[in-house]
This record gives sequence, structure tokens and C-alpha cells, in this order.
Amino acid sequence: MSEAREKVLVVDDSAEFRDALGDALEDDFDIDLAASAEEAQRKLAGVGVVLLDVRLKEDGVNRDGLLLLEAIRQSQPELPVVMMTGYADIDMAVEALRLGATDFVQKSRVDVREFRKVIEKALERSKDKRRIASLEDDLRRLEPWEMVGDDPKIQEVRRLVEMVAQDGYTTVLVRGDTGTGKELVARAVHSRGWRREAPFVAVSPQALPRDLIESELFGHVKGAFTDAREPRVGYVEKAQGGVLFLDEVGELPPEMQVKLLRFLETRTFARLGSTVEVKVNVQIVAATNRNLEQAIRQGQFREDLYFRLKSMEIRIPPLRERPDDIPSLSDHFLFMFRQQGRTKLAGISPGALRLLSSYSFPGNIRELKNIIERSMQFAANQGHTLIEASDLPLDVQQVSKTTTSPIMLPLGEDGINLDAELARIELAYIQNALQQTEGKKTEAWRVLGLNDRFALRRRVKRIGEAYPHLISSFSLVQKLYYE
Repeated sequence: MSEAREKVLVVDDSAEFRDALGDALEDDFDIDLAASAEEAQRKLAGVGVVLLDVRLKEDGVNRDGLLLLEAIRQSQPELPVVMMTGYADIDMAVEALRLGATDFVQKSRVDVREFRKVIEKALERSKDKRRIASLEDDLRRLEPWEMVGDDPKIQEVRRLVEMVAQDGYTTVLVRGDTGTGKELVARAVHSRGWRREAPFVAVSPQALPRDLIESELFGHVKGAFTDAREPRVGYVEKAQGGVLFLDEVGELPPEMQVKLLRFLETRTFARLGSTVEVKVNVQIVAATNRNLEQAIRQGQFREDLYFRLKSMEIRIPPLRERPDDIPSLSDHFLFMFRQQGRTKLAGISPGALRLLSSYSFPGNIRELKNIIERSMQFAANQGHTLIEASDLPLDVQQVSKTTTSPIMLPLGEDGINLDAELARIELAYIQNALQQTEGKKTEAWRVLGLNDRFALRRRVKRIGEAYPHLISSFSLVQKLYYE
């Protein structure tokens, strides 16, 4: 059965050119012809690409083609439109591209072969856009993994998300440990509310240079500071009409806390270097894993900003507080990877689920996702149809803070290399300590009872030199080893 051909609509008031181009392209495409904007609009159904003359009347000034382009952009924004002209009109080309034309060609300078290339390029761009839209749709269904589960605490999170999303104005403070999914809760507030068609803008002030935080958030005018050669729109203004997510808001320096408080109270700001007030309509979702009450007592966070932020507070429970959700979350991640075409594994074995359910997950749901991703690769490499207990990372197999049962280690018929196995267990403990301290070596060595951070590095180096193959099994240890 032959592959269906793409439909190309040629819109030109010149019958001679229209017919000649249609005849030249009909071997490769399903060609339809239109002499006017009105006729073209009746024939848009099922079209893959439109070839559209800028001037649909030969009076030298007619703009019917541009008006039709605008109409198509409103009714079918993803439909590729290639504008054609018989004139060397740069201004018209710029305007057509500004209005959303996919490409612009001058008739007298393009032969039939070039027209084919232009059409194929436009079709490929259109397919790419559809693929991206499809992937984004999949992600919208798959991303809110923090909402998976039946634990009463997560049901309460879902209820609060729906409530603030429907309201669309309430300022929200999302609190939870690292890896619990604070940004995805913010994205859920955006996607579930009436602001979903407007931008979602995420920014972590902590990740910005301290002297540029104000400029990045609120923008600046030309000449506001030494390197301000051009005006800049800040993250706040980019979120106009939508949702602005401020991650790690507890780390804001004091001078920015004052500016953020004023913005929250008035929804207005002035770009750096300007006195002109700009008003925006955005919903603010802030997040932190810091103990803000303690920070207030220590004089590190403004109490008035704290109360302004927590008009509605959503607390995300750590994974260790809802272990019954671990199986459903694990299955969800594996399903997500299957949807992405990354694995054909049928599921997770009961033994692996028991180990996962007893593990403490210092990295929370983010750590669980990474474990499933890693384990499915090990399972596939071993030819397993399910993720088995032996496919899980060693720290999950052997380190559990919620069980007092002795660890049963299989010896196998040929025995084991005890030194290598002890080295593996040591690396598992180091990996666990680094996860628990969010990769902070200055804290990890204390958790492990070592004398100093250099002792931690020496142990990792020693094991890596003796058993280099072990290092790759522990991501945080591997990072420390190669520093």
C-alpha cells in the first residue's frame, strides 16, 4: 500500500504561475490550487503546507496574502505557510516572518527543485513540532509523579493543588525535603488552573550570582550597570498572566527579601535602573526545604515575607512517611520509561518491591526514579524480564534504616572475593551518607564517623584504585572519586 502523499495548497492570483507550479509538483505532492484568500480558506482542511503569494492582486500594494497568513495563524497555528513574492521586497519578507511564516521565497530566484526542498523542509519542521507537542502531552500526563499514591497525606496535597489552581491568585508556599517534587507541585498548580495557557516560569534565586538576582528577577534598562548594554526583561515579567515559581526562596539575601515583599504586596516593580512601575498579573508559587521558622528566629528571613508567602502552605511528605506508595510509584516510573521506548520490562518483582519499600530514601521520590532508571538497565543487561532484587543498587539491597532483620548475603557456589565485597559495602555506606547530606562532603564524613573530609576522599581513592569497576555503581561516590 503506497504511503499517503502530503497535500500542498498553492495560493496565487496568477493562473499561469499557479498552474505551472502545480503541474511541476504534482508528481511528489497532492496539489490543490486557489486564486484568492476566500477560496484558499475553503480548501485548508487536510493541507500539509501552504504556498502563499504575498500580493494576491497585481496592484503593487495588495496585502491579501499577509491577511490570509494572519487568519491561518489564528485558525491553524501549526500549519506551515511559505510566502512567495515576485518582488525583491525585504520589508515584506520581514513582516511575513514576524507574522509566523515558515519561510519566504522570491519566485524568480527559485526553481522547481528548490520549491520541493522548501516544501520538504516546512513539512519536516511541522512534523518536529507535532512530535514535540506529543512529547509535551506525554510529559504533562507523566510528570506529576509526586501526586501518585493513595496515602492520606498525598491526597491532601492533591486537594490543595486543585483548590489554589482554580483560584489562580493565591500565593502558595510549597515545603518539603529535597527530591519530594516541589517544582512539579508548582507545575501542577499551573496545569490544573485557568492560567494553564499562559507561561510557567521557574527560577531558583540561589542559582543566580548574588549581584545579578535583582536584574534576573525584575529586569533592567540599558545602562543600569556596567555590562547592561541592552535592556532585559526579567523572569517576573516573562511570567505575565501565568505562574512564577520561585525555588529555594529561603536562600534569598536580605535586600532581595525586601524587594520581593514589596512585589508580593503590590504586584508591581521597577526594572533595575528605572523608576517606571510595571504591573504584572501572576500567581506566585514559592518553595523551600529550609526551616523558615528557625531562619526567622536567627534573623535570616523576614517574618512579614514569610506570612505573605504562606497565604496557602502545601507540605509534601517525604517518601519515608508513605512507604505504601512506593510500589505504585515504582510501577509508575517503569511505565513512564516504557512509554518513552526505553525498556520492555514487564514489571518489578515482589522481592525487589519489598527491598524498595523498606529503604529509607534520603533522596525521596527523585532518588526512587533514579533507582528504577538504573535498575531497569541492569535488568536488561542480565536478560531479566522483571527488575529483580539483584538489579537494585547495593545500598538499597543492604542498607535499610527501617528493618532490623539480619542481612543475608549469597555466597554462591564459587564463594566471593571478600575484600571486594567489603569495599562494595563501604562504598554503599558512603553513597548513602552523601545522599543524606545532599552531596555535602563536609557533612558526610561526620555522618560516617571519619576524622575529616580528607579521610573520606582517601578511602574512596583507595577503593577506586583497587576495584575501579565498583566506583561506577555509585553516582555520588564516582563524582567524589574524579574530583
